[in-house]
Amino acid sequence: MNLFEASFKPKLETTPPESKSSKLIYSPEKPEKNSIEEAMAELNKLKLTIPIDEYMAGSLALIDDKLRRVFMCYPEDARREWIRCL
Repeated sequence: MNLFEASFKPKLETTPPESKSSKLIYSPEKPEKNSIEEAMAELNKLKLTIPIDEYMAGSLALIDDKLRRVFMCYPEDARREWIRCL
């Protein structure tokens, strides 16, 4: 009967409310759209398929915001040709 009576008594909180605040889980941060980091990540995907001098020229071209945005708009095969034309 004690178990039955205990079920009607209010329970004391054992965890303080401040520790119950929701903990946000963040996914790894993605680079900002058209940022140098995002563009370099795309250029790095091409690194094994282009000569090092074209890779270096491409990385320097990506410093310019407008060139970087154009590069990011191209599909992968066009990016490779864009770099060759620099």
